[in-house]
Amino acid sequence: MATLKMGSTTVLTDTTLANTVQDNITRLGTVTTGTMNNTIGSSATFPSGYILQCKGDRYDYKAEGASINATNSTTTPFGAGLEVAITCASTSNFLKIEYYIPDVYTASNTGGIHCGIVYDTNNFASSYTGLPGTAGSDSDGQYRVGPYTLYGVKDTSIHTIPIMLYCSVPTTSAIKIRPYLQSQSAETYTTGANYAAHSSQASITVMEIQA
Repeated sequence: MATLKMGSTTVLTDTTLANTVQDNITRLGTVTTGTMNNTIGSSATFPSGYILQCKGDRYDYKAEGASINATNSTTTPFGAGLEVAITCASTSNFLKIEYYIPDVYTASNTGGIHCGIVYDTNNFASSYTGLPGTAGSDSDGQYRVGPYTLYGVKDTSIHTIPIMLYCSVPTTSAIKIRPYLQSQSAETYTTGANYAAHSSQASITVMEIQA
């Protein structure tokens, strides 16, 4: 078996490159076979539309032992119980945000419920901000994705609230994202209304997508 050495280092044995030589090759070109077990670097560029990261959270009503009420005075009624912490790679990228609220009940439906999404860089300590592209014409409008949701539906009916938003990444700082829920009038919208009898979960998902 033929062996090629450079100094004391074996470079080639018969037709096989030595392991140390293979490990030092950095210009691979297009790899068509084999398995890559390395970590992708933070500076790697992905194709447009590629999901860079996906994070989520859920609120299990039965496990928590409580329904959640949305009123005219509440805006993020789940608090930290339903939120996503994320640090995005670039403000050129996009976010796709979805949340699902089950088992929504109100005894009096006079104005509907405003549904939106908000974020903050300081754990919602004192304020929050609407996401890009959700600006409205009134003081609360910047947070609303689905204004007057459920308006006109029959009182005492049970409904679900699915909300989705596609927007630009607002910042590369660490942020937390929460659902925004506020009734238009004095009525209370109870989510997870039948949690004691049936298992139900609210959830939120956040994806960062390559521009």
